[in-house]
Amino acid sequence: MGIAGRSLFCGRPLSVRQVRSVGTPGTEYEGGKPVIATSTLMIAGRVIFGAFFVIAGVRNFLHFGERTKLPTNYGWPLPAPLLAIGFAVQLLGGLLLVLGIWAVPAALALIAFLIAATPLYHNLFLFSGKDRDPHLYLTLVNITLAGGLLLVIADAL
Repeated sequence: MGIAGRSLFCGRPLSVRQVRSVGTPGTEYEGGKPVIATSTLMIAGRVIFGAFFVIAGVRNFLHFGERTKLPTNYGWPLPAPLLAIGFAVQLLGGLLLVLGIWAVPAALALIAFLIAATPLYHNLFLFSGKDRDPHLYLTLVNITLAGGLLLVIADAL
């Protein structure tokens, strides 16, 4: 199936009858896609995405004493209250995504967390050679997470 109900092979618009004949009989379609499958996949994706942040937040709180001693890339540790706020954003934002409650504010808060945490702990421009590799990787992971959160927001709007 192509974009806007067009066949990928010839670019001609498909009729409603042709679109429905491709899928399961009795399935409701919107834009040529089965509504139930799309909804189920979005929910599953949002839950998995939220669980990532819940797990990170729980782990950070469980190891809070150790985390307060870890320096940023600039050599100084963040104050404990700021760490607690960041970990709470991870935990609560992830939980809200899992539950599907206030998904847009939760995703925006998690994006803000990623924007703040990335340069503090994964500033790849402060490193060179092999020392840069893990920071480049984790920066790309955080950018990808932010992109996924934008998809969560788009789905919720």
